[in-house]
Amino acid sequence: MRQVISESELGSIDLKQFHEVIAVKDAGDYQGVAVYVTPRMAQFVDPSVPAKETITNSLLIVVDNPDDLETIERLKKLFVPQRITR
Repeated sequence: MRQVISESELGSIDLKQFHEVIAVKDAGDYQGVAVYVTPRMAQFVDPSVPAKETITNSLLIVVDNPDDLETIERLKKLFVPQRITR
């Protein structure tokens, strides 16, 4: 799942459902600055059984300047405490 929102919409969604959060300049961008990333790993299965697909939920946050350190730090403060209390 990939969802694109503006920074002003952050309070309206549950951030715990996302495995990676990326700050981008434009809604059409798919590359930006990583705010938070949770490593994903495939499930262990028997070699004769196909593995299930590992799904990563991505949140792209549109900001004025994704390369600005203050912007990234502000976003991290909003996101990281919620992940720790999970």
